[in-house]
Amino acid sequence: AAFTASAQTPGGLASADSKFDKGLFQEALKDYESILKSPDEDTRRKALYRSVECEALLFRYGEAASRTLAAKLPDAPLWRGRFLVQRAELAREFLKQYGDAAPRDEEGGEKDIVRRTPDEWHKEARAAFQQLWELREKLILAPISEEGYFVELKDADKDLTPSLWDFAVARWTDYLLSQAPGDAQKNPPALSFLGQDYDGRFAPDSSPAAQAAALMDESSRLPGNDRAAVREQWKINRLLIPFAHADRVVSAPDHNAARDSAVAVLKGWLDSFSQPPARAQAGLEAARLLGRSSRHAETVELCRKIEKAWPLARAAHECAKMRAQIELPVLNLTARFTPPPGTDALSVNTRNLDLVHFRLYRLD
Repeated sequence: AAFTASAQTPGGLASADSKFDKGLFQEALKDYESILKSPDEDTRRKALYRSVECEALLFRYGEAASRTLAAKLPDAPLWRGRFLVQRAELAREFLKQYGDAAPRDEEGGEKDIVRRTPDEWHKEARAAFQQLWELREKLILAPISEEGYFVELKDADKDLTPSLWDFAVARWTDYLLSQAPGDAQKNPPALSFLGQDYDGRFAPDSSPAAQAAALMDESSRLPGNDRAAVREQWKINRLLIPFAHADRVVSAPDHNAARDSAVAVLKGWLDSFSQPPARAQAGLEAARLLGRSSRHAETVELCRKIEKAWPLARAAHECAKMRAQIELPVLNLTARFTPPPGTDALSVNTRNLDLVHFRLYRLD
């Protein structure tokens, strides 16, 4: 087959990329497709990746899925990881867009990819994500700052996803905790997440919450450049699973005691962690849990501590907002219909008010 000169040179890819960056996805797709048989391997892979992206951004999820699933995964760990994340995210997006409209029963034989059931799409997402596990020691070495061709970095928090592995785990655990189907009978106990360390190990057949915790725990242990803060952040995320995703765990027998245990661990990390962002975040999460228990004085005290120690940290700004809400005057008056003599007909709930004046009027 013959190809235009521009399609076989870096200029061809640059032209397609320029159209992609301008949001001209149909025009960019046409250019990328003309580059798919370029003699340069990296150029072909970039063109394939962006072709799938263009089709997805044009809401042609069936075509995008057909294209990426028909392609052979590269052997190179970095490229393989990129395409696996793309496959998993495409399956997730298909479920979000068409999950309710998709057929519920599997059909035998060959069928159009858009006729797949939600279970089949979940299977595709799980398969792609789980293949990333064996690549973790390679992907941890890939700085996310160098993945701008494949990951939107404009508004990304690179401190929380400094490597391609951290980015993949963020997407993977979000799937596990918010989208993956699970058997409630196999949910792990909430208390299993609340220690300084996590005892579980990653197993593909374990519950979604257990998988997520194991991934976070592994990510808190892996080495890598510029990962000191995120290693500590992964520990915080793991501990918070029972509170952020209560439907994925078996509730603790004593919820208040479980929350107190989590607060104690977070306060310990506030003092023991080495990285200021993680220390401030641990304190913020402890304050949030205290606030849910209406322990307002302790919440305000902890918020002030964080604001004073790390005034420029994001957690400090969140603490300032939380403290301001708690310190606002609150007055709630509730009236009930009661039989004579009208005992407990009125109740007043206040916060940050020394004195309340009110007047009653008789209505005939």
